[in-house]
Amino acid sequence: LDACVFFSASMGRLGADFTSLLPPLFEEKMHHLVVHYWKEGANQLNETLRICREAGVASPLSSSAAVPPTLTSQGSDVGDGDGGPMPPPRQLMTMPPLGRLVNAFLTGLNELRRCLLPGIFNQLRASLEEIIAEIEVILQSNERTVMTPGLRGEAAELRAKAKEMREAMTNIVVPYVRGALELSLGNEAGARAHHQTLMDFLKPPLEVPEEVPVEEEKEEEKVEEPQQA
Repeated sequence: LDACVFFSASMGRLGADFTSLLPPLFEEKMHHLVVHYWKEGANQLNETLRICREAGVASPLSSSAAVPPTLTSQGSDVGDGDGGPMPPPRQLMTMPPLGRLVNAFLTGLNELRRCLLPGIFNQLRASLEEIIAEIEVILQSNERTVMTPGLRGEAAELRAKAKEMREAMTNIVVPYVRGALELSLGNEAGARAHHQTLMDFLKPPLEVPEEVPVEEEKEEEKVEEPQQA
């Protein structure tokens, strides 16, 4: 883009400045490039779920990785405490397919570093919502399919994982990728709102100490000793 703008400015000396024609060309290309990674992530998720259903195995859908109780060590709601972007929630380490999906979203957003034009802001937001809706349909369809009687293999594990992934998509992946997009577009307030929603969900509940009832002290009854005659 910089080279084209420089060339256009040079042509302006001859009365042929075409700078105004450049943004639509680069906006369309950048939008297509970013959304391509998002769609690839959705397709990979769908293919993984299909293979696991047909094979009757649930092990590729889960991991035994340990998950820390908090989202970040610094407790930041937008970044990592050093002004950088918020890292992916570590809870996704237990669900590799969703972890790869989030990586696909972030890979697409990294492409915006090449050329970020204001004209694609609303297009990216709309495309993100479309792909989120598509992924939710994939997960709902997967859950209905594994609930069908007669599923062979690790049926119980597949059913439990299908429900867990659908809930994680709604409560973890969606607010995170929405916040990541807003932060990539420079909207820190919007990113903070989405990431705060995520942190509220991941925050462990406060343990309320149980109230120990105070028993009223009972006065000991005095036993009168019989008097000797």
